[in-house]
Amino acid sequence: MATEQNNTAKKEQTGDTERKEGLPRLLLGALIAVITAGSAPWWAKSCVGTSSTPTHQADAEGPASGGSKPQASKWEPGRTDPSHPHLIAAAVENTWEPAAGYSWVDAARIYLGVRWQPGVPHLQHPNLVAASEEGRWKAAPGYELMDPANPELGARWRPGIEHPQVPHVIAAMREGQWDARAGYRLIDPQDVGAGAHWTPASQHPLSPHLSASSREGVWDVDEGYALVNPEDVNRGVRWNPGAHHPRLMHISANVREGYWQPDAGYALVDAHNIEAGARWSPGLRHPQVEHVSAGTREGAWNAEAGYGFIDAHSADAGVRWVSGLAHSKLAHLIADTREGYWDVEPGYTFVNPKDAGEGARWTPGIRHPQVTHVTANARESSWNADAGYGFVDADDVNQGVRWDPGSDYPHVPHVIAGDQEGTWNAEAGYDFNNLKSAAGGVHWSPGIRHPKIAHVSANDKEGSWEADPGYVFVRANDLDAGVRWSPSMPHRDHPHVIANATERSWRPAPGYTWTSPDDDDSFDVRPLR
Repeated sequence: MATEQNNTAKKEQTGDTERKEGLPRLLLGALIAVITAGSAPWWAKSCVGTSSTPTHQADAEGPASGGSKPQASKWEPGRTDPSHPHLIAAAVENTWEPAAGYSWVDAARIYLGVRWQPGVPHLQHPNLVAASEEGRWKAAPGYELMDPANPELGARWRPGIEHPQVPHVIAAMREGQWDARAGYRLIDPQDVGAGAHWTPASQHPLSPHLSASSREGVWDVDEGYALVNPEDVNRGVRWNPGAHHPRLMHISANVREGYWQPDAGYALVDAHNIEAGARWSPGLRHPQVEHVSAGTREGAWNAEAGYGFIDAHSADAGVRWVSGLAHSKLAHLIADTREGYWDVEPGYTFVNPKDAGEGARWTPGIRHPQVTHVTANARESSWNADAGYGFVDADDVNQGVRWDPGSDYPHVPHVIAGDQEGTWNAEAGYDFNNLKSAAGGVHWSPGIRHPKIAHVSANDKEGSWEADPGYVFVRANDLDAGVRWSPSMPHRDHPHVIANATERSWRPAPGYTWTSPDDDDSFDVRPLR
């Protein structure tokens, strides 16, 4: 810009000299105009007719040309003649210069025509230049209009505005100087017109974390950073926590700018050198998800004891406490209904009730917490049904038990389960020592009738049976075969009385008669006379 201003200044000085040297020519032109009585010379008409830029014929004749001699008046620099609005009086008396935005058609000034010259600086406002449309003004390169509706108010320097003719060149902070856009460098700092070229690896002036890529117009963001606005690189960058390192596997940006951290499940190989990378570390806790730690297989995760994954395919979904879930390390411990608390499996108790970490042990006799009428056996993991009950499935305690009529009472002989659940019966021939508790045992009770076989009662000898008078066993040594009536069989309690042919009827033995024939309850007899 400095070069352009210097060139402009030189041109203005040259123009002043030319205007001064043109004074004799102006007087000569006026004299010729008087001699020809107002007719323009042939060469003037030729210039007007052949000019490629629109000219002003009246201006070509000059303000002093015309018929009568103008009256003498004081020369006023800057004054315009109403009939020649595009020429203004110069500082030197009797010399003229083009109005702002105009230039001479004839550089020799013999012909005084002027034309609109786009790009020529404004005489009073050097930061304005003539626009393409006649009479219009625009800001010079690097400037902007103070008021677009009124260009005559002038323009001011605007750093950062693009040069209208030279790509990738913008106005510098200092007025009149130029700089290259971010990523570019001036080819010749002394000649802005030489342009600018893309410079790979150069830093962005507004952001220390942006550098020019090898491809023109593209920017590389430093590791760990991201563009604030991908559509506008000038908005700069910001540190991007969680962004993966572009070169180092399993390393991402920390929340603290400029710092890096290994991905979840990984640990730095060298805590003082991020370039050493990271490796999978089994057992390492997940930094964002509670109760989750790295598994032995890279990329796999384990939930802490008592917890289960919400989504089996993603550890990031988190975990939840699962009541009844077996402890992953301590045998026979299961998660309680309360998060963080532990219970024991059925049949076990805590070694130390105050510290679940000491584990559990099998405890014979302890009742099953879910299955009624079942207790732990002396042998670990085996179960006993309560007295009178039997397992629905002998191989699966969880199927439960049912009352088993006729089953033996454990450890108390001759006691069996009754037909009604929870009741007990003494075996045939026995009676309870304590009618309120079967556990009190039983005793043999001679004379007690058999509960199922008619006409049979307990003998004096424990375990032996006898048939009622008049009956005999169907088969010897087979109580269950029962008894039958035996006519003519002597009554064992009443001598000389024998069984009649009709069951349960009796008659006197031959040679005897009833003592009291009318008394059915009397079995007394007497000899016949």
